[in-house]
Amino acid sequence: MLLPSNASRLVRLHRLAALMAVPDDSEKPLSASAVRALLKRDDIGGHEILQQEDPYSEILIQSISFYGGEYLVSPGSGEHTVGDVENLADALFREDGMPKGVSGPARQLIQGLLTVSNLVLTRAGLVRGARPGRAPGTPIDVPSAARLDDLAQCAFLSLAELEAHGAWLHMVVDTFALDPGELTDPCDDDMAEDRLIESRRLSSGCQTATNWSYLSTYC
Repeated sequence: MLLPSNASRLVRLHRLAALMAVPDDSEKPLSASAVRALLKRDDIGGHEILQQEDPYSEILIQSISFYGGEYLVSPGSGEHTVGDVENLADALFREDGMPKGVSGPARQLIQGLLTVSNLVLTRAGLVRGARPGRAPGTPIDVPSAARLDDLAQCAFLSLAELEAHGAWLHMVVDTFALDPGELTDPCDDDMAEDRLIESRRLSSGCQTATNWSYLSTYC
């Protein structure tokens, strides 16, 4: 969540995201004006949809203390996710009875995700205690192309930036990385996984990939 002003407009953002996931053969990037036009559709931003939105119920930017210090985090479009992570970490590391073969990878996983969160939110200029826009039903903040590019750069971490924190961070991030171009048959082993099928759509054309870059900054 890099645009606090959109925090209370999640219903429309989720519906817009569902529309963007549909493959599109067009290679023309989606403009800000085209996004605004889509948001006026009844099935995305109509009166009945606006009535479903509620004020964002949490502080937008919070912090978690973990190995290595304090990390900025955001609940994003979830609810109580920051508290869930804190409870999970507390349950894992409150006592020393967990085998090192489990505690070591678990610590790296949590610390890696927290490190990436802190990097992205800091680069976007967000600080602890930042409050969300609490006006559901009001127009969504659609950034200009220049502003969108700035936000996209905040969310892009190069290999050098990851390895500056240690090779372990690159390994953790790589665990969650998917290359849509390599997903030729996600059901080949009789195992269907939603994230593979969903990510595969992103490789269907430049239009779809560009659309998702909008959404990553909104919600």
